[in-house]
Amino acid sequence: MPKYTKAQLARQQEIIAYWETRVYDEDVAVDWHDAHERCWRCGYERKLEFCHIVPKSLGGGLAPDNMVLLCGDCHIEGPNVSDSDAMWRWIKATNVGSYDTYWNLRAQEEYKRIFSCDPLVCLRRHTPWPRLNAAVFSVDTERKLKLYKRLQKKVWEDDKEWSRHFGERVNLSTKAFLTRRVETELLNTKYIHQELVKNDALTDGWPSLEEDAK
Repeated sequence: MPKYTKAQLARQQEIIAYWETRVYDEDVAVDWHDAHERCWRCGYERKLEFCHIVPKSLGGGLAPDNMVLLCGDCHIEGPNVSDSDAMWRWIKATNVGSYDTYWNLRAQEEYKRIFSCDPLVCLRRHTPWPRLNAAVFSVDTERKLKLYKRLQKKVWEDDKEWSRHFGERVNLSTKAFLTRRVETELLNTKYIHQELVKNDALTDGWPSLEEDAK
């Protein structure tokens, strides 16, 4: 859990106390009793920053009525305008109302933009490759999920596969490409490859996920 000074903790409580009676629960991503440790927009437990509703450069002050608590990523994305309603409209419109979900959904959207299909198609019944459907779904689902989780752990722990800028979290495009890598690793396992052969799902040796879906 992030560490805060006594002054910061007191400041957080002032801001929470001001807003919890003025903003509907469904308009933020957190329950108010968690508002001191979870971002009000994405709902993740992260170090919180004091975010101006109206920026200081546009005349915004430091009083609780001009502050919200956001993680660093959401703070960067928040609106920097003189309209005091903009911040709350943005938080209400973009939060998903559940914990530890928002950035995963954003990563899925990024994946779809890059690869023009939904992520983890190799775990779904309807993929862009009909023969692949029959092959992969002839594999026991529980075993397939275990394989996926094991490969996911392997890929994410391989420091030769990916990196990040110092002090920053893993960005969305990196998550998208790592998901693609795990999919490819899964379909290349001996166990599933045998099913692909059995179901005649191999074309020129392999229906690679690196190819565009047809």
